[in-house]
Amino acid sequence: MSVTKILIVDDEELIVKLLSMSLRSDGYQTVSAFSGEQGLEVFRAEAPDIVVTDIKMPGMDGLEMLKRIKEINPDKEVIIVTGLSDIDSTITALQYGASDFINKPVQDAALAIALERAKSKITLRKKLK
Repeated sequence: MSVTKILIVDDEELIVKLLSMSLRSDGYQTVSAFSGEQGLEVFRAEAPDIVVTDIKMPGMDGLEMLKRIKEINPDKEVIIVTGLSDIDSTITALQYGASDFINKPVQDAALAIALERAKSKITLRKKLK
């Protein structure tokens, strides 16, 4: 598989910067957005392989963005970043087809595991086609 492109969406700019730096150092290509609406625009323009999005954002939240991404392309993997108090939203996200979820604050190890799972799903889907 070529370099995986990851879209990071969070309304907290520092989190986006930290995740981008961490992922780039692991060999990923990253693009970013700071809202659900902007995330969808970047998704359409950049066609990332995987989306990592915060669930709670002003305007369009991560759940709505997940739903719209799956309508555009059901094969894209979306990893939801959630606070511990968001268990209901997390369940909803999985029902909408989220690949995985990780808790805030994001630990590099947890993110790495979620990304490996998402990449495995993408690889398997390609083999099945």
